[in-house]
Amino acid sequence: MIIVMTMNKLSSHHIIDGTVYPKGTSYQVITEKEAAVNKNYETLLSSYVTVLKSKSDGYEFVAEKDMVWILPYIVSEDVFLVRTEYVPPYQHKADTKDLFFTAISGTIEEGEDHTATLFRELKEEAGIVPTKFTLFKPEFPVPVMKTVNSRAYIYVMDIEEYEQGEAVGDGSEAESKSKTIKVSPSDIESMILGQYNHDFIIEGLLRMYEFRK
Repeated sequence: MIIVMTMNKLSSHHIIDGTVYPKGTSYQVITEKEAAVNKNYETLLSSYVTVLKSKSDGYEFVAEKDMVWILPYIVSEDVFLVRTEYVPPYQHKADTKDLFFTAISGTIEEGEDHTATLFRELKEEAGIVPTKFTLFKPEFPVPVMKTVNSRAYIYVMDIEEYEQGEAVGDGSEAESKSKTIKVSPSDIESMILGQYNHDFIIEGLLRMYEFRK
């Protein structure tokens, strides 16, 4: 799903491709390259996110649920658990179908606290149920980015013992195309950070792990 945040409004009515757009209609100026990519998407209003505009200064941003990001390290195997995910927003501007390296993550659902989300996502995305572990995290959730109001609880985790089950996912098509893989610390730089198809989440968590103590 692509959520388009429109920043401008028509000052008078316009007729485009035979359709009349009244004064005040929101519109977006895009380049030819963006238009070529966007033709594969439709613009939707979503119950998942809301675009808010400040009445005092006009600042627009996406209102979204808070989330959890996790980077687990399995001590006995000397590996990190990393996601290779089908992420349409990442593929959109890259104009690629490649999977992207990112972290195990998820939104905090109604009635959950962030710790419950952490363990739910570990089970859904990796099939992992830690039984002996150490968590390292900041003292408070951090803002994700300037155009989104959600905050993230960021964890790195040393897993000493665990039960392995099936990674069932959340039932979505995107999740069915994604998987969790094991990556050794020695392969992190060449396999992930040295490639274009990783996000700042996994890079930040890896750096955070280096300074976890």
